[in-house]
Amino acid sequence: MTGPGATQKDAVVATQETEVNVSQSPEPPTEAVSEQADAITEEKLPVIRLSSLVLGMALALFICAFDSSVVPTLLPTLSHEFKSTGDTGWYGSAYLFAMGASQPALGKIYGEFSVQTTYIVSGIIFAVGSVLCALSKSSGMFIASRALAGLGGGGMTTGTTIISYHVLPERLFPLCNGLVGAFEASATIFGPIIGGTMAEGIGWEWVFWINLPIAAIAIALVVVLYPGLKRFDHAPMITDTPAATLREKFQRLELTGGVLLAGSILMLLFGVNDAGGPTGRTVGLIVGAVVLLLITGCHQHYLKDKATYPTRLFLNRYFITPLLYGFFMKGSEAVTYYLLPVWFQTVKCSSAGKAAVQLLPSLIALIVASIITGIGASATRRIAPFMVTGAVIASAGSILLHYLDSHAGYAKWIGYQVAYGFGCGTGLQLALVGVQTALNAKDVPFGTSVAVLSRILGSSIFIFVCQKIYIDRLGGLADADELSPCEAVDPSQLQSVLHTYNAATSKAMIVAVVLIFCAIPSAVGVNWARLESSKSQGDEKTGPNSDGTVSP
Repeated sequence: MTGPGATQKDAVVATQETEVNVSQSPEPPTEAVSEQADAITEEKLPVIRLSSLVLGMALALFICAFDSSVVPTLLPTLSHEFKSTGDTGWYGSAYLFAMGASQPALGKIYGEFSVQTTYIVSGIIFAVGSVLCALSKSSGMFIASRALAGLGGGGMTTGTTIISYHVLPERLFPLCNGLVGAFEASATIFGPIIGGTMAEGIGWEWVFWINLPIAAIAIALVVVLYPGLKRFDHAPMITDTPAATLREKFQRLELTGGVLLAGSILMLLFGVNDAGGPTGRTVGLIVGAVVLLLITGCHQHYLKDKATYPTRLFLNRYFITPLLYGFFMKGSEAVTYYLLPVWFQTVKCSSAGKAAVQLLPSLIALIVASIITGIGASATRRIAPFMVTGAVIASAGSILLHYLDSHAGYAKWIGYQVAYGFGCGTGLQLALVGVQTALNAKDVPFGTSVAVLSRILGSSIFIFVCQKIYIDRLGGLADADELSPCEAVDPSQLQSVLHTYNAATSKAMIVAVVLIFCAIPSAVGVNWARLESSKSQGDEKTGPNSDGTVSP
C-alpha cells in the first residue's frame, strides 16, 4: 500500500486503515506501525519546518515564562509609578492566578475546537494584555491587564504542549521537548535579571512591549509555517465521533465543572499568597479550596466522560506519577531560581547584571542535560531511568546549594549549580512526555492542561512559602529599601548582616530540597517499559501491555 511509488495521500489512507484495525483489536500496536506513523509525520514536517516548529514552541514558552518571572523585580518601580504599595502583591499574582484558573476550561476548549484558532486567539489575548500593561496608568488597570495576559499565556502554554504531541515525530518527541523546556527554564532563571536591567535602562514599559514581536514570531512559526494543524475531531486518530455543530461543542464544554475548579484554584492561590501569615482569612481560604475541590471531584465523577477532567484519568498510575514528578520538580526549580539571584545580590554583593552571568553555569548544564537526555530517551524510548537519575542528581545539587555561605568560592557555587541544573534538565521535561504518552490521543488535551496546572501550582505555591520563610528569617532587615546590603550597611556590621541574609536564603532553600526529594519516589513510579507509539488508539491506557510495553 505504501511502496516507493505510493503518494503521500495513499500513505495517509493506509495509516488510517491500520489505525482503525488497531483500535478494533485488543492487540497492542506493533513497532512497524510506530515507525510508519513517524515516517508520515516526518514527511509532513521537513527538517526546516520541524526546526521552525520547535523554535516557535520554544519562543512561546519562553515569553510566557518570562512574563511570569519578570514582575517581582519590577515591584519597587511599579509601586512608585502607580503610587499604590498595597497592590504590589497582585502585580505578579494576577498573571499566575488567571493562568492557573483558565486551565480547566482550556483542556476542554482545545479538545472541542480548532487548535489553530484557539492557539491564535490565545496569542492575541496575551499580546493585548501585554500592550495594556505597558499603557497602564493606574494600579487597577495594570492588575486587570496582567490577568488578561495570564489568560492568553495559559492558552499558549497548553496549546504549545498539545501541538507538540500531535505533530512531532514520536522518536524525536523527548529531544524536542527537552530543547523547548530549556528555553522555558532560561526565561525563569534570567527573567528577573533581564527585567530589572531593562527597567533601569529604557523603562519598565519595554518589559511588556518586547512581548509583542516575540509572541508574533512564535505564533507565525507554530501556525503559519505548519499548515497541517487540523481540528482534533477531523482526525480519525483522535476520535471516531462525527463532527459536532458549534452549539454542541459549546454544550460539551461543561462550564460548571470549569467554574468550580477555577474557584478552588483561586481560593488556594489567594490563601497561600496571603502576606498576613496564618490568619483566619488564610486558613478559611485554604479550607474552602479543599472543600470546593471535594465538591468538584464528586461532580466530575458523576459526569464521567463528559467531565472537565474525566476521573478515570486519575486512576491511571502512569499518568499520576509523572504529574506529581513535574509538580515537585517544577516547584523546586522555581524556588531555587528565585533564591539564587537574591543570594548573589545580597550575600555576594553582585549587581543584577553580574548575577545573571553567575547563573550561566546552571543554565548551560540544564541545556546540555536536556539535549543529552532527549537523544537518549528518543533512542531508547524509555523515560523512567532518566527521570530517576535527574531527580537524584538535582537532589544532590539542591543540598549543596542549601549549604552555600558568604565564603563560598567559584568552584563551589559553579559546581553546585551545574549539578542542580543538570539534574533538572535530565528529568523535568520528560514528565510532560510521561503524562502525554500515558493517555490516548483524545485525552491528551485534558491531561496536558492538568500537567500545566500542576506546574503552575507547584511554582506559585512554593515560591510564596519560601518568600514567607525568607522574610521571617530576615526579621527587621526585610524592611530595608536596598536589595543589596553591601552598600547600605556600615562596614563594621557587614559580615553580621551578610550572615543573616545567607541564613535566610539557606533556610528558605530547604523548601527546594524537600520538593526535589519528593520527586524521586514519583519518578520510580513512572512506567519503566519501552514506550511504543499509539497515537491512533482510542482505548484508554491504564498500564503495560502483555509484552511489557506501554502504548502511549
